[in-house]
Amino acid sequence: MRSKSHDRDNPYYCDIDSGPDSTKDSIRELKEKCTCRGRGFNAELSLIELENRELRMKIRRLEKELADKEAELSVARSRFFSELSSDGPSRRDDVEHYRQAAMQAERLLEAREASHRQQIVRLENQAAQLRAQLAAELRRRQAYVARSGRAARDVQRLRTALGDSLRAVAQSAQYVACDISACAPRSVTRCCSHTGSVVCSVRSAQYVECEDPALDSYTLEHEARKLDNTLTHSLPPLNDSYDSSK
Repeated sequence: MRSKSHDRDNPYYCDIDSGPDSTKDSIRELKEKCTCRGRGFNAELSLIELENRELRMKIRRLEKELADKEAELSVARSRFFSELSSDGPSRRDDVEHYRQAAMQAERLLEAREASHRQQIVRLENQAAQLRAQLAAELRRRQAYVARSGRAARDVQRLRTALGDSLRAVAQSAQYVACDISACAPRSVTRCCSHTGSVVCSVRSAQYVECEDPALDSYTLEHEARKLDNTLTHSLPPLNDSYDSSK
């Protein structure tokens, strides 16, 4: 009795990247599913235990009836044996017929009792198996919820690192003043001849602002390395999946 909700290729990132509150909603949904699944196992187990109790009560009632019948049979035998000695052969035939009927009824009761006992053993084994399956399913669900929470925190950390890197790159642009007379005429969108910097904007008739490409490339390389390290620490192992807890 396995659930198919965990048979997915990507158990970490499929439900946690759709909005600012989607991570909490996904974890809450997983917990609700796990609770509903556990309630279903508990209900089935309760029905089996109720049926087991009813069968035990029925067996006790049959045992009591059997004891009463045996007592009646003992009294009837003693009475008939006493009458047999006085009534003759005809009475002996009646007693033999009654004895055979009593033995047949006793065998029938024993067969019914054995059948009920076998059914009780089967139900007890089924209840134990369901308990073991319920415990294993709850452990798998809890492990999946824990891994989903870790995946959500990893995604949030990646988002934060990416946002910090983008802000750092955006704020790292530094400009230097450059004499426009040293640049090519009417080429304010080109590089300055003496700095090799890209011209960004004209501040006045004589000077332009030029971006320093060395600083920008260093910042980009540094932020890219930071993102690579964050991604490496955030990714789960290749063999870490929902089925690994089975």
